[in-house]
Amino acid sequence: MPSRVHFFWSGPDFAYADLLSVRTAQRVHQPESIWVWTGQAPAGNAHWDAMMDLEGVSMKPLPPHPGRTHNRYVLSDYIRYHVLFVHGGLYLDFDTISLRPLSRPEGCSVLAGEERPGILNIAVLDVEAGSPVFKVLLEACERRLTQTEPDSQSFNMLGPALFTDVCRAHPGQVQVVPPEVFYPIHWQNWQLVWSNCLLPAATRVLHYWGTYGHERARLVEPGQREPTTYHRAVSSVLGDDW
Repeated sequence: MPSRVHFFWSGPDFAYADLLSVRTAQRVHQPESIWVWTGQAPAGNAHWDAMMDLEGVSMKPLPPHPGRTHNRYVLSDYIRYHVLFVHGGLYLDFDTISLRPLSRPEGCSVLAGEERPGILNIAVLDVEAGSPVFKVLLEACERRLTQTEPDSQSFNMLGPALFTDVCRAHPGQVQVVPPEVFYPIHWQNWQLVWSNCLLPAATRVLHYWGTYGHERARLVEPGQREPTTYHRAVSSVLGDDW
């Protein structure tokens, strides 16, 4: 299991569901440390404070980056690549619920999952520090950031398409798992997270597509129990302790 788990945070609205992402990661992966990378902590946020009180959790300032973007999605993509290349470990988006441990096979410097056949996603990444794949990936990111004016940058400029292309060029270094492992519900069906459907037995992390279901995730509260895929997933890890 990874010794370190990374999260990236931007924005003031840290919800209880975000705290649950960290708590399930801590319970399932049992890392020595969880590093939350952010430019600014949300002030006076009880859920953020509760996260920072968890054992092994610490806040990290954003590392140096090219600085040619004001798009938070582009920044998020670059930061995750950078910290994984430098420090290694498991990266998780805040819209994930960890369900079962995972491990990167020996001889592979990257573990990633398909969101659909042939297309990788970057919400869940297990990477060896100094990965040659991520060296190439960061170089490609820096070229794009240098060559593209901030106002012309699309939100997915450094995202899954670029990541997929780089990984395809290094097949021996990348272990790819099928969609049911990290992305059992496709983004086009994100509402199923909040319905009553069963997850595949192979699912190890549930990415619940917070970009689309953000408002629904904000409704999750302590002690709340509903017959949804999300609530069952959290309870399968934390029991009644949430």
